[in-house]
Amino acid sequence: MDFSGDWGNLDTYIDPYDQEFDDLFHLDNYDLFKSYETEPEWIFNLKNIFFHCIIPSIIQTLSRFSPIILTCILFQILCLKTNLSSKNLIHLNLATSLALLINFFGSWVTVYLAGMAIVSYCIQNLIKIKKILIPTLCFIHLFYGQLKLDNEVWMSFRGAEMILIMKIISVTIDVETNVPEFISYLSYLFSINSSVIGPWISYGQFLNQISKPSGASLSMLKKKLSYLVYAMITLVCSNCLLSLIESYVQGVPLVDMYFQAFSFRQSNYFICYLSQFILNLNQTDDYLVVKQMPIELPRSMVNVVTNWNLPMHYWLKKYVFHNLKKNFGIFVSIFGTYFVSSAIHGFDPNIILILFSIGWFAYVEFEFRAKISDKLSSCIGSRECKQKCTHINKNTRLAVKTMNSYFYLLNMYHLAYLGQLFYFENGQDITFSHGFNKWSQTYYSSHLISLVMFLSSKIM
Repeated sequence: MDFSGDWGNLDTYIDPYDQEFDDLFHLDNYDLFKSYETEPEWIFNLKNIFFHCIIPSIIQTLSRFSPIILTCILFQILCLKTNLSSKNLIHLNLATSLALLINFFGSWVTVYLAGMAIVSYCIQNLIKIKKILIPTLCFIHLFYGQLKLDNEVWMSFRGAEMILIMKIISVTIDVETNVPEFISYLSYLFSINSSVIGPWISYGQFLNQISKPSGASLSMLKKKLSYLVYAMITLVCSNCLLSLIESYVQGVPLVDMYFQAFSFRQSNYFICYLSQFILNLNQTDDYLVVKQMPIELPRSMVNVVTNWNLPMHYWLKKYVFHNLKKNFGIFVSIFGTYFVSSAIHGFDPNIILILFSIGWFAYVEFEFRAKISDKLSSCIGSRECKQKCTHINKNTRLAVKTMNSYFYLLNMYHLAYLGQLFYFENGQDITFSHGFNKWSQTYYSSHLISLVMFLSSKIM
């Protein structure tokens, strides 16, 4: 879910880039004007961003999510320090979760989501047809939200809708006959720590966090708090610091494109780290949502796909890819999985273009590198070789390091090429033409490179 609309636009504050010098005469704070006269521009810009973007962004984010954070902490105390039964805790979890949803999205959206949950529960007992009927119902619900609801309202809860549908489908497939009780089912779908911004958790994980609450050791507390710190850092990078950098690199080929994409990735890390922090408040084991370094320095596009959102990758692999693979080949299974992924994201045009492109890039790169690795007996596959692999040329060889470095750079370029689609000028609509126009500015370079790699792999 993207909350950047609430704080992402620096036009809300003093704009340190376009503000005319004469406008400063209208400011009441004479010290600010005086500092502008005497300080270098970059120092003035940093101060301005700190007081008018960084501080407001952090305060606004913490105040917006503080009800969820405090509720998770209180619920964990109840689990640890009281003798309430699991059944009572499940009832309390549901009541509290619905109250949080109303506070976060409003009563109409809460009723809309709850209605979907109740209808899906009624179908859970239809054992023979539920695995077809429930996913179909979920996609109809998604299509209706995308096409019929007000776009601003839909975008505000699209992430919550996505998590709800993932949970419904996972229960449908995992639980064959012993359908959970109605209250337990709803409590899982709307659990306190994963219903608003995610991440997806299985029904078994939900029951474990109720029946086996985690302790509060100092080391564990530090680790959980570190996720909140990471979330704030990536928020600041996405909203504030990168805006300053972009003002200096605007128009510079490749560099401008890279920072546009980098800013989008930071917003994804923010949501992932924040959801990771909230979820781990009630988890026994450390639950990871994202791994940042394999994305920023990607050995292959496969690494980007698997580490972008770990719970979603696991969900797609278990409930979509493996089921498709039983009846179809790898190629159909891969693109069927990306179709489902784009569907649960709400069929956003840019997400559709990016997901199918990533699927193509990852598939082509995997096949191409597998052929080269086999031909040259070298450790240059998409996935890093194990220590005792059969290749003659190991990772320590200079030629192997050089080849792998080339793919690192190529995948970093792919990320910049794909991520630029999420950079919009004021007033631009989210359409397919926007994405194609962006890619045409770089002559569809990544797609052409992948096409050459695909043809080369077929010739080998």
